[in-house]
This record gives sequence, structure tokens and C-alpha cells, in this order.
Amino acid sequence: MKTVITSEYEALFRQHFRLATLYAERIVGSAHEAEDIVQEVFIALLDVDFSQIRQKESYLYRCVRNAALDHLHARMKNRFYDINSKETVRLAAEENAPGDEQAMIEQIAAIYRRIEALPEQGRRIFKMICIEHKSYVETARLLSLSLHTVKTHMSRSFKALRKISMFFLTLF
Repeated sequence: MKTVITSEYEALFRQHFRLATLYAERIVGSAHEAEDIVQEVFIALLDVDFSQIRQKESYLYRCVRNAALDHLHARMKNRFYDINSKETVRLAAEENAPGDEQAMIEQIAAIYRRIEALPEQGRRIFKMICIEHKSYVETARLLSLSLHTVKTHMSRSFKALRKISMFFLTLF
């Protein structure tokens, strides 16, 4: 039975690796990252019992999609975290004209002022998730709140910060 699973796995790999990589590339925007993501998915599929899966191709592409979206989420989290780095501010300032450095510093200060102006609970939750990289579940557990409450506070925080979202788009 193991040979059947191995041959099914190999056939799936040979037939869909390239297409799955292109699919992931459309999501993440990078051929190298997409290839890494698809390779990781195929490695994870080694532990899956293929006899239990009816539509193997659909399952593969669902796994690739989820892994690519997880990758994007992690990338966005890291970009927000990098705003705290003075090195990032310096590099971004170097990319712009010398006169723009002061404007960028003022924009970053405005972001922090807006974050600090959030209601206390929302600010605490926002910092734990976006700056300290804690998960929603972990944040809820640490603050003895329900997951729904944490999600609500994050939604309200993002809504309050949305006015400066164009800055995030231009910075990255």
C-alpha cells in the first residue's frame, strides 16, 4: 500500500509542482518565495494519507493557497514590526529625496501618536498583536478576554488607524 501512496504522491508532484508554483506566485508576487511555499506544502503532504483524499488536486491547491496567504500575513506583520526599527526609517529616508526625511519622521511620529490615542484596551491589544507578534488567541489568553473581544478591539483599532493607511502603502 505504501508504494501506491508514493506513486500517487510522485504523480501529483510531477503534474502539479509547476502549476502550483505559478498559482502561489500570483498570490505572493515572488517566484522564489512561491517555489519555497510549494516545496514546503509537498513536504507537509508526505504525512498525509492520500487514500483518504478524493480530490487530490483540489486538496493540493487549497494547501498551496493557505500556505501562500499565511506567508503574506507573516510578511505584512514583519513589515509593520520593522516600522519600529530606526534602521528602516533611515533606509526609507535614503530612498527619498533628502528633504523628505523630515516629512517621513513626522509621518511615523503621527502613526505612533494615533496608536497612543487609541483607547487603552484597544491600544494594548493592538501592540501585542502588531508589534509584539502575539497571536489573537495568545493575546486573548494573556489578557483573560474572549477571542471575539480581541477581534473586535483589533477591528476598531484598524478602523481608527485607517486614515493613515496610505502612508503604509507608500513606505513599503
